[in-house]
Amino acid sequence: MNVPRIIVNNTKTIIELSYLLKIATTKVQKNKESAKKEYSQKEESSL
Repeated sequence: MNVPRIIVNNTKTIIELSYLLKIATTKVQKNKESAKKEYSQKEESSL
């Protein structure tokens, strides 16, 4: 009966990791977008 438990634990871990990865990629996207906005604002102000 140990085998199913290991599979369940691995599945939980995979789900948690993919969730954390999704959060991380979302943060990166937002950072990229805000960085682009800041950059374009600097470009406009320097003109």
